[in-house]
Amino acid sequence: SVADDGTFSVNEEYEFQNGARRYKVTNIVTADADGRGRTSYYRERISVPRTAGQMLPGGDAMANADRIENERIVEATVDGESLRVMHLDGDGRSERELPWSGEACFPLLARTVARRSGSVVGPVAMFDPAIEQLVVRSFDGTGARQMVLDGEKQRVVEVVETGANGTRGNREWVDAELRTVRRELAGP
Repeated sequence: SVADDGTFSVNEEYEFQNGARRYKVTNIVTADADGRGRTSYYRERISVPRTAGQMLPGGDAMANADRIENERIVEATVDGESLRVMHLDGDGRSERELPWSGEACFPLLARTVARRSGSVVGPVAMFDPAIEQLVVRSFDGTGARQMVLDGEKQRVVEVVETGANGTRGNREWVDAELRTVRRELAGP
């Protein structure tokens, strides 16, 4: 979403399941009018189904559906040449500062810019809230391929993430309406 002053935000949410355990991730990044990252909010929740004995009497079905087993929130805010990082989980809250340059970015923002502009972003230092570290990555949105979608062959844009050592990581395929049709996280 874009504000009147040109600042904008990008967000993604995804969920996957491993056995009974469900993983949910919310990732939100804000940027200034020039496209430089300003804030990052990352929330990861791991839940398991409630047993009959854990159900709340008279509670609604949604409230009784899952029990949060683990939760982690990472908020990062650019402050000049520093990035203030706040970590919150079941063990408490901690804060730290990391160096931040005018070229530094957040992976979600870099992937979005590469996808929308059909360009390459990076290699550049990025704060990855999933691992809470500064890493060097690039996102290449210049690739394309043919895929069969709903029984029809269509051209999709391929966005490829590459690490500092040149290893290709996550990939995303986006259709003509900029909808993600496939995303590979940590492999196919």
